[in-house]
Amino acid sequence: MAVAHPAMFSEMTLAEAKAQAKKEGKLLLVDFTAAWCPPCGEMDKTTWEDPRVVKWIKANAIAIQIDVDKEKSIASDLKVVAMPSLVVFKDKADEVDRTLGFQDGEELISWLTAINSGVTSMDKMQQQLETARGKGGEKELDARYDLARAQFQAGRYADSQENFLWLWQNMAKINPALRLVRLTMLSQEISDLIAKYPAAKVRFGKLRDEVELTNLDDWITLNHGLGDDNLSFIWFEKAKGDPAQSSKLREVAFKLEPIFIKAGRWSDAAVFLKEPITQLRSRYEMSQDVLKHTEGVNPFPRVAGTMYACLLAAGRNEEAERVAEESLKLENTPEVIESLVFSAFDAGQLQPSLQARLDDVDSTPSDGAGYYKRGAIYLKLKVLDKALANFSKAIELLPTEPTYYDAREAVLCDLKHFDKALADADHVIQIYPKSDRAYISRGFIHLKQKNDALALKDFEEAIKLNPNDPLSLINESAVYERQGKYQLAFEAADKAVKLDANNAGGFCNRGEAAFKLRKFEVALADLSKSIDIGKTLCGGENFYYRAKVYEALGKTELANLDKQSAKEMGYLPEASEL
Repeated sequence: MAVAHPAMFSEMTLAEAKAQAKKEGKLLLVDFTAAWCPPCGEMDKTTWEDPRVVKWIKANAIAIQIDVDKEKSIASDLKVVAMPSLVVFKDKADEVDRTLGFQDGEELISWLTAINSGVTSMDKMQQQLETARGKGGEKELDARYDLARAQFQAGRYADSQENFLWLWQNMAKINPALRLVRLTMLSQEISDLIAKYPAAKVRFGKLRDEVELTNLDDWITLNHGLGDDNLSFIWFEKAKGDPAQSSKLREVAFKLEPIFIKAGRWSDAAVFLKEPITQLRSRYEMSQDVLKHTEGVNPFPRVAGTMYACLLAAGRNEEAERVAEESLKLENTPEVIESLVFSAFDAGQLQPSLQARLDDVDSTPSDGAGYYKRGAIYLKLKVLDKALANFSKAIELLPTEPTYYDAREAVLCDLKHFDKALADADHVIQIYPKSDRAYISRGFIHLKQKNDALALKDFEEAIKLNPNDPLSLINESAVYERQGKYQLAFEAADKAVKLDANNAGGFCNRGEAAFKLRKFEVALADLSKSIDIGKTLCGGENFYYRAKVYEALGKTELANLDKQSAKEMGYLPEASEL
């Protein structure tokens, strides 16, 4: 559904607006917005209808709105990461300033007037820092934090680095109450900087090395920011079996637990749950304190779900169920129930018994992401009617999100409703004609229908749009495989593997093609590699074909073991493969 712009915005494209602003000697104001963004909607109703704003813009600027979901490439090129983002261009159409978040009419006019006179928001921040510099108090801390963030958003990474370094070294000294902010929010921003600016890895790496033996909190935090979690994991493996390190493990539990979970090591995170019920109650009390000081921010559902999933992953099922029961005694809400189910799903511990809990809240309202997650779980549980209903609700709430359509297409394909699945795929391509994933999705439906010509056409278009995505090549190799064009199948899968050496599907497809080409040793190596990357990622297909290879090599016992594994995973070969 198209959303009308407030009247003050031009319908020009960005390129047209830049040209017009330059021609008229005006500023160009670009409002990056999204249909799902509440502050954006509030600005549409208030700021952009304010007569003072309308008058100022008419006299001094050209203004356009860009929906980030419809113009993803523009948003990406301009490094727009949150909405609303207001970006101003001047003179030769160069960006001169930007601001993030809701702006009322008075704030907006003040900001734009300053820009028009040559003073940007970053200039003001720099002036504030100069006033506070060297005094070492909270005014300098606040000034540096605001400036560091603004410099990062503007791509001034070297300048941003200097301020983030100062903040890392001084924040907790100036205000000890900010210790957790430093180890969480600030460390994440430093991690974002390192990802964009490799030179920062050297500077922060030196700080990390200096504190290895003296400050375990900082060492683990910096390991994470530097992408070196493996160092923390190595330390953990040694420490968890050493009674002398137990106190240190307790001290860093709050840091290691989310890192383990992000890495999919849920069972490792359970090591910190020595007395789960006592710890759950303690965390519940802490969550009540948080609720008193925030507007509706309740961390308890997430805490309960995480503890439950970690215990399941560690095989401590009885303790997990006691945690679930106690969680619902403390707070019997749809949010807690969903968190229990969603966390178990994320940890790969989704059990059929959890369906009853999900059914209990399935009729309660949710947002698009919530409906999507419910649908994904019902799909995993093979409850296709409820999966379909939830994906459809997600699409109703956010009709421009391609992931939701992809999910509904998968259900429709399972139900053999290919025409409806194709209608969804066609719709996404209309919205995002330059999206390689949209063509991959439609090609996959054609593949399911065994319409090889149309499938290949879509996969080839996807490859043109994004030659570095291995998924198009993997699907292309599957089509060639079915057509009996095994050399072409091998070559397509080979390209995929070279693009992503950790893609189980690429090795599986190359292994299948190698088997058909009677290159048994190559096939064995590839199929084994696919299994090593992820035993369940190919649904048993890699086990089935490795069994075929073992049979060809006369290794009957190994072949039978792989056949059994493929059967347990539900892999059903086509008649031509038998």
